[in-house]
Amino acid sequence: MRRPLKMQFHIPTSTLPVKTQGPGIFSIALRHASAGIALAILAIVPFLNKAHTIDDGYYLEEARHALVDPLHPTAFDIVWSAEILTRVSSQVAVGPGVAWLFLPVVALHGSEWLAHSIQLLLLSAGTIATAALGLRIGLTGRQAGIAAFLTAATAPVLVMAGTSMPDVPAMVFGVLAMERIAAWSQESRWQQGLAAAVYLALAFILRTHMIGLAGVAALWTIDWRDRTRAGVLRQLRGLAPVLGAIALTWMIVRVSADPFPGGGTLAAAVQASASTDWLQLHGNARSFLVNWTILMPLALPWLILRFRRFGAWTAFLGVAAMCIFRILQPDRGRWHLIALALSSIALISIVWDAWRSRDRIRLALAAWLFLSAPVILYSHLPSKYLVASAPAAAILVASLVDRARVGKLRAAACCAVVAAQVVLAVLILKADSDMSGAARQAAVELIRPRIQQGRRVWFDGQWGFHWYATQEGALPLSINGPKPVSGDIIVRSAISDPICQVMPLIPHLKLLTVVHHATPGGRIMSSGAGFYRNRLGMLPWVWAGDDDNRFEVWEVE
Repeated sequence: MRRPLKMQFHIPTSTLPVKTQGPGIFSIALRHASAGIALAILAIVPFLNKAHTIDDGYYLEEARHALVDPLHPTAFDIVWSAEILTRVSSQVAVGPGVAWLFLPVVALHGSEWLAHSIQLLLLSAGTIATAALGLRIGLTGRQAGIAAFLTAATAPVLVMAGTSMPDVPAMVFGVLAMERIAAWSQESRWQQGLAAAVYLALAFILRTHMIGLAGVAALWTIDWRDRTRAGVLRQLRGLAPVLGAIALTWMIVRVSADPFPGGGTLAAAVQASASTDWLQLHGNARSFLVNWTILMPLALPWLILRFRRFGAWTAFLGVAAMCIFRILQPDRGRWHLIALALSSIALISIVWDAWRSRDRIRLALAAWLFLSAPVILYSHLPSKYLVASAPAAAILVASLVDRARVGKLRAAACCAVVAAQVVLAVLILKADSDMSGAARQAAVELIRPRIQQGRRVWFDGQWGFHWYATQEGALPLSINGPKPVSGDIIVRSAISDPICQVMPLIPHLKLLTVVHHATPGGRIMSSGAGFYRNRLGMLPWVWAGDDDNRFEVWEVE
């Protein structure tokens, strides 16, 4: 019978090296995380002035409202989804943390470099926290450094650090919380428990699905085998940071709720965002699995390093998953199925190894990988929702790296996978910069001059274009809001407004000009690529020459 891999994480306090106890662990972790921090700087700094993109505008609008009403960042109306004027509190499915985080950005009129600098600083802190967590659970300094580097090298992590969205901040506060949870379990200092509770609460109010980290923390701290009275009391004491975080989150959500009569709640917004379409749920489940192979450095490195330890049943389950998805949706390409099978095998192996070991830290790390699984019920599940699990994936892969066991060929293969992740991240950042930069340029060249001439300008579009258009003084078109009159100008973004429900309702429109962006290059939200929205395609990046990112200027006669 094949023996389980010896990879015990739970290290009693008494066996920890003295240098890893107390606050000094972060200075040690900083040294090991330096390569990861350098990678993040090299990848993000060239894109510091990248224009705001996709949902950046939505969160920045919340932050802008928080400047005048700090306690209620969702208490205002917006035209965003489906071109309907609606209350933000009834549709935003995240807490108020992101609005508060980017208050300095909107105070500087939406400064792109400041938004991305905040993300870069947080990502650097996240790599350090990942290394510190690795050291706390018994990884060597080399392994902790690899974990930190893998976290920074994860393609969605690097790309989301170039946005104004809450995914990287949520990941960072999540891994900081887990490091403090580990410290609390080992040393039981009240400062550690308090910090863990605060970090957990901050993660919860940044991304709703981070609430699953409470279960991960519970797995981490509770020893189910100790059922004595003293043991039960210790378990309850160990859970104190988790319970404190839940209570703190509840208070923050209650205080920041929209006070307007009929305003929505966070719970209602999450429920309203849930999908009931079978094909969409199936597509989300497929996206969750496929991304562990093509956009997260987990499945392939894990399979490479563990190649000789897989049983036939593990491979059978992975192939079975591939066949099931093939039967349910036979029109998908074969590469999807191959990536899906590889991810399934890796995830099954990780969960099975953790279960056989009965080590609660390994079980917690395995559970951490599934934080985004509930998002399958959401309207979409792109790779950005997996960012929350990047530190756990990095630690699991790093724990396999042993100089005496990993041969040169397998080490080279793993390095190639990581290098491909970094290259892919830079390609996505460049394509995103081109797409969002066109929206910023359109606002400056197509809206600003007409506003300065005294014309009333409307815009039809979302994403980053919404932010830049409103900054220039344009008004959003909506089905249930006011409409343009004769002499008004409408500027439409084709790529961020594929529905276009309002303009057909406006008679006597004359097309004045079209600004095309059909130069061949990278695409991330068209031509079968859907990095930010998996419904547009499973590929994160493609080379294409489509003209989807065009801008049209119309006049109402």
